Amino acid sequence: MVAVTAQSIACGFGTGAAVLALWIFFRFPRLGPKTMGTAILTVGCAQLLLLVTGKATVAAQSAAGSVVALVAVFLPLLVFPFWAAIRLIHVTNNRFNA
Repeated sequence: MVAVTAQSIACGFGTGAAVLALWIFFRFPRLGPKTMGTAILTVGCAQLLLLVTGKATVAAQSAAGSVVALVAVFLPLLVFPFWAAIRLIHVTNNRFNA
């Protein structure tokens, strides 16, 4: 039997969250901030959400179980910062190339 650590699960979910954020970015290209100010604000909100990710996941785990906590709380809270960073890069790129 292979032991799976919490760190390996977090790394796997982090990689999956980055891939999901890229998929959302390419699937819905018009979704998200269009100016530098709103993009920076979105990244700031994502950073604030990252501060509560651990506590929210633990609360969901105690209320509904580990699988629900990982899929319904931990994964979306990881996807949003990746998506916000991609949008910031996109807005910055558009601003300097225009």
